[in-house]
Amino acid sequence: MTLRVLHSSDLHGKYKRLLKGMKEAEFDVWLDTGDFFDNIGRVQKTGGQIIREMELTKQSKWWGWKMLGARFAEWLAGRPAIIMPGNHDFLSLHHQLLRAGVDSHLVTPEGIEVAGLRWAGFRNIPHMEDEWEGETWDGEFEPLIETTLASGPDVLVTHAPPNGILNPQEEDYGIPGLVNHLAYHPHQIRWHFFGHDHKMGGQRANEMGIRFFNGAQHTLVHEIDP
Repeated sequence: MTLRVLHSSDLHGKYKRLLKGMKEAEFDVWLDTGDFFDNIGRVQKTGGQIIREMELTKQSKWWGWKMLGARFAEWLAGRPAIIMPGNHDFLSLHHQLLRAGVDSHLVTPEGIEVAGLRWAGFRNIPHMEDEWEGETWDGEFEPLIETTLASGPDVLVTHAPPNGILNPQEEDYGIPGLVNHLAYHPHQIRWHFFGHDHKMGGQRANEMGIRFFNGAQHTLVHEIDP
């Protein structure tokens, strides 16, 4: 049976792309791979810094002011949500959806079961400036990757792309070492969803028997056949 996955990523507050733009879309599960929320950013009142407490407060107030919990619950109409946070997400979209009564599932390295498939992954991104959520030094990715693959996922879900696939080689957005693991270590992954790299958002690739989807700044329905 074909599973229709509505994949969104890196919307940065542009929630109407889902609630209005995908209102009539036919899908079975909504998968968001991070950076759902907008940010204050480096402005004068923050001294040109990213301040976690201010970002969290802004995102919390914005979610409540827009009444997004009830609106997303109505839009999903009982369909499950699968959530992977991004580095811009200081508020937990997963927990906000749960509070609104949505059948929401947070992806972890240990894996979760949704719609007859096993989904596993992590939010961690290559280190940037010690300001964003999930920043990780290169040497710390190895245990994350190993735990994720050991959980036996059918679907790999990360915020960042694998280094060298659907992200420009000159950028440092990709997860180091992940491609080598996928190429040379045993696993059963058939699909990999991610975002983070805007330049190649909306594109897909087939390599190593895996279908890769970069959903950055897009809302696209993909049909996958378990």
